[in-house]
Amino acid sequence: MRESTAAECEARADTAVPKGIFRRIAMLLSRRESWALADQAMVSVANFLSGILVARLVGLREFGVFSLAWASVLFVNSIQSASITSPMVSVGPILEKQIGSCYYAAVLLQQTVFACAASLLVEAGVVLSAHFWPAWGVRPLALPLAVSVFAYQMQDFMRRYFFATRREKMGLLNDAVSFLPQLLILAVLFRAHGVDSRIALWVMGLTSLAGFVLGLLTFGSYKIESGAVRAAASRHWLSSKWLVGSAMMGWTSGNFFLPAAAIVLGPAAAGGVRAAQTIGQVLFVLLNGLENYLPNEAARRFQKGGIGALRSYLRNSRKAVMSIAGVLCVTIALSGRWLLTFLYGRQYSGFAGVLAIMMAAYFLTSAALPARFGLRVLENTRPLFAAQVAASVLTVATIFPLIAHFGVTGAAWSSFASQLLMLGIVTMALMSRMKREAETSL
Repeated sequence: MRESTAAECEARADTAVPKGIFRRIAMLLSRRESWALADQAMVSVANFLSGILVARLVGLREFGVFSLAWASVLFVNSIQSASITSPMVSVGPILEKQIGSCYYAAVLLQQTVFACAASLLVEAGVVLSAHFWPAWGVRPLALPLAVSVFAYQMQDFMRRYFFATRREKMGLLNDAVSFLPQLLILAVLFRAHGVDSRIALWVMGLTSLAGFVLGLLTFGSYKIESGAVRAAASRHWLSSKWLVGSAMMGWTSGNFFLPAAAIVLGPAAAGGVRAAQTIGQVLFVLLNGLENYLPNEAARRFQKGGIGALRSYLRNSRKAVMSIAGVLCVTIALSGRWLLTFLYGRQYSGFAGVLAIMMAAYFLTSAALPARFGLRVLENTRPLFAAQVAASVLTVATIFPLIAHFGVTGAAWSSFASQLLMLGIVTMALMSRMKREAETSL
């Protein structure tokens, strides 16, 4: 009897699953996707619990100061993702065939230079911030924050590398080494008391450093060739030149409400907004898990089956993502006050309105995700930059008046408006580009 091919096995497994939402969910949770989602679930839960522990350890105002410091780590990470890891995941399969294993060594070199420069710039930024806003008391955070910036970026690169090279189990192990000890140490400190933002940053930085070291030990080939470095840098720039600008603008539209709330209402307001944001980001277990898998798989589908295969894959992914995200967002929004009180304490319960609006904004973010991945696969990232510019302009123009008029919920309304604008722009851009691709392929 003839043995079944891999394609036939996949086809039978696909038809065995009932049509509709259950089929789409099963597709997302099967095979490699399950490792990506399991990894992101662990990371997101660990980050979620770590945020709760820090908030309870340091208090509302100090948590606001910590949140402003950690926002700089996330800002650097967004630029790294745009310039290094996103191109590695999206176009890495193509470059790996062209220049071999030297490609990943070249990207590691690029990543190391970036992380070193970013950590020095962030340290200098903290010193300047202490000069302009001395009441915030951020000067002692300079060194631990710089270490956290370097270690977090290098560990994040390692986890993306393992998923890009289909070593999902190593990616899961690397994150476990980084995030689970972090959670354990913070839990011990929670029992001991006497913790401030500086100590919390040291804990997060050193545990991320452990994950990075493990990644180095299991990385693979370190052979660096000048030609591979130039090829990787050139192709990455082609893919990321608009994504880098988009990342910088995206931080403005997605995270500017933290410093804006602190400037207008004080650090305590930033702490409350961050607490609401942390609960809402449970949704990012799904979204960040897809970041580990969907762009890479979409690129393979496009390379193998053309624009038709890409369109079908993105359409099915969008339906599944929006279905799951809708249920999560509604559930969290309706139970927001109870969640804030139970997890953070009574002093945070007044931010339930902020949480409800943020969940609506996060649903729009999830709806736009497949379109973003599609544009990246087609290497048409200029619309992503245009969308972020438009959203950033809207945010800067409206956030301070909205906060002044509506209080802290005004920051959340500004985020919702920016996400709605971006959804419209990236969706229209993808539809237009796929139509042109289909016409040229005839």
